[in-house]
Amino acid sequence: MKIICSVKKLNKAMQILQKAFPTRAVISQIYTGIYMKAAEGQVELQATDSNVGIAVMLEAQVVEEGTVVVPGVLFTSIVSRLEKETVELYKDERENKVEITSGSYNTSIFSMPADEYPVLKKMQAANSFIKIKEDILKDLIKKTYFACSSAKERPVFTGVFVEVNNKEVSFVATNTHRLAWKRQEVSADGGAFSMIVPAGVLKDIESINMENLSEEVTIYWKNQQMAVRFADIYIETRLIDGMFPEYKKVIPASFGKEVKVNTVDFLSAVNRTAPFFREGESQGLKLSIDNGKMTVIVDKPETGKSEEIIECENSGGEIDIAFDLRYISDILKRIDGATTTIRLNSSVGPACIVSEEDDKYLYVITPIRMTN
Repeated sequence: MKIICSVKKLNKAMQILQKAFPTRAVISQIYTGIYMKAAEGQVELQATDSNVGIAVMLEAQVVEEGTVVVPGVLFTSIVSRLEKETVELYKDERENKVEITSGSYNTSIFSMPADEYPVLKKMQAANSFIKIKEDILKDLIKKTYFACSSAKERPVFTGVFVEVNNKEVSFVATNTHRLAWKRQEVSADGGAFSMIVPAGVLKDIESINMENLSEEVTIYWKNQQMAVRFADIYIETRLIDGMFPEYKKVIPASFGKEVKVNTVDFLSAVNRTAPFFREGESQGLKLSIDNGKMTVIVDKPETGKSEEIIECENSGGEIDIAFDLRYISDILKRIDGATTTIRLNSSVGPACIVSEEDDKYLYVITPIRMTN
């Protein structure tokens, strides 16, 4: 195999592929490698940890067709340090090494048997699928995955529940103390369907920097696996097995109190309370709401007290309530509208946070007990 390609494009491909590098012990060293197949003017690169697989297509000058597997971490580190515009990769079929040449730089690294690599068997359009614009998909992910749990003993809460029904897709995430739900109309095929997608995979998808956010993305699912295909990138993952809770039941049917507050002012006030908390400790943030004023309060005997008053519009009477600072900060950073609305009934019941600019996004949060 012999190819010549752009260093910039190869480095970008490596940044994407490394999201599938194993982070724990693997059953075979072949999983630590990057698979390359050069043919017909392009190179396909793959990486997998057996749970998540990623393939990237890369334009290249293919001098000699062939396949090779190189150590993933080592190869990525080498490519990231190349300074010339192009790089040449050459695999002598008689030897188990790959030569890397870029300008005056030349090195060689050992390769692994390509015929032992677990090449991805990609899902095709014949499977059930939905089509969605990339920017919309990333918005669905951004506004939900953060609410997932990190507790691995309860797997269903470590993923995002994706539900397709009547040309609408819902992304739902919860850790039982908060819930984020975002809906969007889509072009679907295959009828109603639901699945639980690992939050980490969705976070990786959301972080991929593509040049054209209006690119159409296709999401496939089959046999407890999901795949996402957009541009020259294909990502496949195992789904989480289990029954997601009936999330709509945790949303109160009605509310007796409502507060409208400027999103930026609210987030700024919340951020200014952060210095009063040490990492890892409970971060109780109190809100005292009455007569067009919201007071954001932190009162900690060991560090001090902070109070900041923000103008708001409130109805239904006064109320004092407390939330986890991080839970409030997380949602305010994702509210697109200028005004955030908090709907609630009491200081102990769940509250619902929405934006008037997006009627298909809501966030439910459980209050915490106030100590003083």
